[in-house]
Amino acid sequence: VGTLQKNLKLIMHFPPFDARHPREDDQVASLATTLTNLGFSGKGIKDEGAGTIALILGRNSALEKVDLNSNSIGSKGARALATALEKNTILKILLISDNIVGVEGGRAFGEALRTNMTLTTLDLSRNRIGDEGGQAIAAALVGNTTLETLNLSRNMIGEMGASEIISALEKNTT
Repeated sequence: VGTLQKNLKLIMHFPPFDARHPREDDQVASLATTLTNLGFSGKGIKDEGAGTIALILGRNSALEKVDLNSNSIGSKGARALATALEKNTILKILLISDNIVGVEGGRAFGEALRTNMTLTTLDLSRNRIGDEGGQAIAAALVGNTTLETLNLSRNMIGEMGASEIISALEKNTT
């Protein structure tokens, strides 16, 4: 337990994330090989913390579940996480509900779902992704064969986005 507490404190105290200057930190690398479940629900990590977690996901060989619900993560943090998901081959569950990823974040997760074939559960509820974000996710659902649970509730997805999601699910054979 002591090591886990130290590791979680380490994550919370990293300097702000800047995608133009990614960190090559030995401490991030060590976390990337040991954590299997990371829970930061309601901790206020925002985009900066999401960027740090994206670094861990990008180098991860153990992490299977990440809970980032209720953290004021916006489109910048969502893009960082989605980019990491494109390369990650371990993570199965990502909970990122009740944030502010918006349309741009919805698009980023749509792109990630086109290539990520390990994620089985994605909770993007209450993120204001709208029709455009919903449409991007719908386009990815046609070919994604691993996602089993997707929560898009309370996202201001209208009739257009909803009909594309339904159509994509009808075309998905898994």
